[in-house]
Amino acid sequence: MQILFKELLNSGRVTTVPLTDIRVKLHVPCQWKCGFCHMEGNHFSQPIENDAAFSSALTNFRNQFGFKEVHYTGGEPSIHPQIVGLIARAKSLGFEVKMTTNGQTDPARYEECLSAGLSEINVSLHTLDGAALGAIMNPVKNPAWGERAIARQLALIERLRTKLPVKINTAVGDNETEALKIAGLAFSQGISWRPMIILEQSETSYASLRRICTTLKAVPIDASITNGSSSCRINMKTPEGFTFNVKLLREFFIPSMCEGCELHAAGKCYEYAYGPRIEMDKELLQIRNCVHKSTSNAVMTVGNYFNHQVARDLLSALRA
Repeated sequence: MQILFKELLNSGRVTTVPLTDIRVKLHVPCQWKCGFCHMEGNHFSQPIENDAAFSSALTNFRNQFGFKEVHYTGGEPSIHPQIVGLIARAKSLGFEVKMTTNGQTDPARYEECLSAGLSEINVSLHTLDGAALGAIMNPVKNPAWGERAIARQLALIERLRTKLPVKINTAVGDNETEALKIAGLAFSQGISWRPMIILEQSETSYASLRRICTTLKAVPIDASITNGSSSCRINMKTPEGFTFNVKLLREFFIPSMCEGCELHAAGKCYEYAYGPRIEMDKELLQIRNCVHKSTSNAVMTVGNYFNHQVARDLLSALRA
């Protein structure tokens, strides 16, 4: 996929867009325990509170970085006790609000989120096979558990897809069989679909993504790079007219955070500098800039962040 991206870049078919969203890791709890989940870099964070400190952090990202979107993640954001209020809070500050979910919560809860101002929902649908879903859990779950979980996801997608934009995210490892089934589902229902890599299986993931495009006979339309982030994507189209985007990662680094990093030197930095995340840890709101490490230049309090060189480097990248 990286070769295809370079070909698009060389032919002038890659546009650049600025990073516009701040990710918020609301808490750790989740009904699932996917073996590949990086939990936004912190498996032990505390729940975010819907308070003045949180509003201030969002306002600073809006005013100083020009961010326009808040993306709630976790853990599972829909089971955070204050999720409805947190959505309303971000909406009141002028943000579009997105949420990534496993789709296991009571549908009425999602309806409350929608009423509070939720703008878009991403459903993490990795397989349509109950046994395959159970196998990626840690510990492993039985096929019947998996079938029930997938049924809840599909019911939620059907319920919400006419009410707000719904996107299916599919993490693809060393086998693309289940992803191809999901592609068929997304095409038949007119739902946005985004296959993506599993960070620590990047080589095999990229190979699987390429095979997906080959099997679907999909050709590239164009691609985009997100300024200030390692995120990029290729927009693909099949002969039947099904369009989807493949999420990729490029080698983008924040100098004041990444220079001299031992993980980078050892080839074990898989996400690079993806963008800032808000989390709560040690009773303080923190800004996490790396999912791989927690050094003082990778994680810092909100109060320190906006005057730190890491923030200045990000601003420079956004303005490039």
